[in-house]
Parts: sequence; C-alpha cells; structure tokens
Amino acid sequence: MTALRRDPPDICDIGGGEPLILPWIFDLIEAFPDIAWGLSTNGLVRERIHELAERKLRNLVNINLSYHPEAGQRFGWYNGLWKEHALLLSKAGYAVGPNLEITDFNLKHGQWAIDWLKANGLRMVCSPICTGQPQLY
Repeated sequence: MTALRRDPPDICDIGGGEPLILPWIFDLIEAFPDIAWGLSTNGLVRERIHELAERKLRNLVNINLSYHPEAGQRFGWYNGLWKEHALLLSKAGYAVGPNLEITDFNLKHGQWAIDWLKANGLRMVCSPICTGQPQLY
C-alpha cells in the first residue's frame, strides 16, 4: 500500500490464484480511486461476485471472468454459473471481458460461450497460451 501511495500507477491488474478470496480486495480498490483497476477471476466465489456487483466500484475498469470449457464438461453447474455471473457483473455496469485461452479443445468447446456473449452484447478475449509461438485470435 505504501508503494501505491508513493508512486501510484495509472492502471493495476489483479490476478491470481483467485483474488476474490482475499477479504480486503474490494477495500484495496476503493482505497485508490485514482487508479484504474482490472480484475481476473474464475468467478466461482458466488457471494463475492454478488458483493462486487452491489459495490459498483467505479474505478474497476475491466473484469476478466475466465471461461474454462473443461470445467463446463466436468461440472453440470459451471456454464450456468459463469453465464449468470457474466450478466450480473455486466448489468452492474462493469466492463466484462471474459478470457478463453487458445487451444483446439477450448475453441471447440468454448464456441457456444463466444456466441452467447456476442448475443448478449459482450465479447470474449481469446488469448494465446505462452508456448513461445505468439499468436492472436
């Protein structure tokens, strides 16, 4: 916190692990209103996603609500929860930019999510896995 006060960045992105398990994460973002924040989450901590929607942190400029097709295949509840949280955060006024890593499996099993987001006015960010062969989708 001292470094953020001494030399505040223009933008700061918080990733993980899962940052929503930190009880103070929203307070940190609120404590620095002149910093634009990004947040990467898997969106599985339901009560914290709902708290985030209610708090409407004005300086949280992007939420990467990662999509994991393998979880959708494995757990029957996953896709519904992911869609619920994408809509909830979007309706709360946040810029929601879900992420899908580019693999053959992810693109095959994540196409429905790309299409669903587009139908709801949102976009999927497809990003390469760091394999030494950079590519953009």
